[in-house]
Amino acid sequence: CDHVIATTEQQTDLIVEQYQLPRDHISMIPPGIDEGRFTPATPGKVAAVRQKHDFRDTDIYVVGRAAENKGYDLAIEALPSLLKLQPDARLVLAAGANSDSDIALLDQWKQVAAEKGVADSISWRGYVADEDLADFYRAPGIFALPSRYEPFGMTAVEAMACGTPTVVTVHGGLFNQIEFGRHALVADPKRPEEFAAMLNMPMQYPWLRETLSVEGARFARRVFGWTGIARRTLQVFDHFKGRYDDLQSDELVAL
Repeated sequence: CDHVIATTEQQTDLIVEQYQLPRDHISMIPPGIDEGRFTPATPGKVAAVRQKHDFRDTDIYVVGRAAENKGYDLAIEALPSLLKLQPDARLVLAAGANSDSDIALLDQWKQVAAEKGVADSISWRGYVADEDLADFYRAPGIFALPSRYEPFGMTAVEAMACGTPTVVTVHGGLFNQIEFGRHALVADPKRPEEFAAMLNMPMQYPWLRETLSVEGARFARRVFGWTGIARRTLQVFDHFKGRYDDLQSDELVAL
């Protein structure tokens, strides 16, 4: 191929190291979001959404497919430490699509919650309908992406674009692109206490919550909006446009 588009810097590094492709043959363009759909909402709309979907400003929302790498057990294990700092905190976990395999994993995580004594501080939501995605991002006090490994982490970008303070882990494509304390907060997925501390900070300090909400939304929409992503992708194609015109002309002559 003439060129490769990678979605993260880690992917770029792996392609260079494992496939010996020159770095100047690769462009890094991240996945995009619909900036017209994932937007911040007015306080009145957020209040209405919270009432409709049973959310509180002390809720930590986690969403994604049911998989071991998603780190839902990390979020559960962080709860005891968080509850010492924020007794009203609650984990709202929307994991999986209700398949048999998903239910089996959920049963494992519910067992972890019971062992940690935090079962009453978790709301299990299951599958979230597509039309409710944006409102579920807007409603909680904090969005968390506790993945042990994540190629990128688009759910975190969507939550940030909706104006919700976000905590991610150090393992993922998003980590290298954000500014800590301005766009989002990060923690080591192997340290539940550290993750709990990061979840607590926006709850503890209103000025930090406001900064993450405003700057996180600006960053997500500016860097990951479909409009800008499409423009960058088209620039790659434009660079190679016409490269094979002469070859095609030669083939026509031969025919």
